[in-house]
Amino acid sequence: MKTALQMAALALALAVPALSFAQPSTDAPMTRAQVRDELIRLEKAGYQPSKNQYPANIQAAEARLAPANGADTSGYGSGGGGAMQSGQRVSPTSGGWDTPYRHR
Repeated sequence: MKTALQMAALALALAVPALSFAQPSTDAPMTRAQVRDELIRLEKAGYQPSKNQYPANIQAAEARLAPANGADTSGYGSGGGGAMQSGQRVSPTSGGWDTPYRHR
């Protein structure tokens, strides 16, 4: 009896991970027709694929479509600016480029 119980526990332990992989996927890939429909909706909202302002252009069109799609617009955060600057311009000091190598 003890062996049968151990075998049942082993079978259950091996079956549980297999069942977790059998869940339906909610992130299924989009079909070609769905991609085409989304692109048409974005173009009607003002997205122009031929323009070279890619991130800002598509984010603005998606922001226009978000209320129509029933998206939650009362959440935290902003829509993201799409532009960022980092760093600053540095000019050489009056000592010239050889200052760190000058021995006194």
